[in-house]
Amino acid sequence: MGAPPLNDLNTIAALLGGAILFLGLGSKWLSRSPLPPTLLALVIGVLVGPEVFNLINPEEMGDRPSLLEKAARLTLGIGLVGVALRIPREYPRRNWREMLVLIGLGMVLMWAISTALVFLILGLPFWMAALIGAIITPTDPVAASPIVTGKEAEENIPEPIRHAISFESGANDGLGYLFVFLPVNQHRVQPLRPSAVTHMMLLANS
Repeated sequence: MGAPPLNDLNTIAALLGGAILFLGLGSKWLSRSPLPPTLLALVIGVLVGPEVFNLINPEEMGDRPSLLEKAARLTLGIGLVGVALRIPREYPRRNWREMLVLIGLGMVLMWAISTALVFLILGLPFWMAALIGAIITPTDPVAASPIVTGKEAEENIPEPIRHAISFESGANDGLGYLFVFLPVNQHRVQPLRPSAVTHMMLLANS
């Protein structure tokens, strides 16, 4: 057992600020490292959590699902702002056909393939498999950022591809809700446990 958790706002802000400062100071090294910053941020989160140093314990800060949902929305919002700042203003207008195919057809195919794999491999009910498939279909803009930013990305990935990945990862998060709501609305055909639906919707927000 570690020390009692320090769940006040000042401690959480200091820990988050320290993590951001650490990642910022090591940005040059991280750009050459095979480890993405998101993985290091995850490691830091595990270390300060209740399983290791117990500096922050979400269980003692209130309703955990509500806290995770708000944190996920905040993280996603910051990631989407970063995507918007990276894409040239004229890019969507000049490349709308390619983006329409990538987002429209690409997302439908990814959802269908993900649903089929979950259904066949895990043996879950079809609409539960469709819900999980809808959750993992959108490209995470936070996870995609290390791929398209930094010196290594600029040297090895052509600019049109980097802009396409950024635009697609930012646009398909909102469109992913359409795929999430379909299996949720069909749960009367294949009943899903309310706890499972709530948990999956929480994951979808992240």
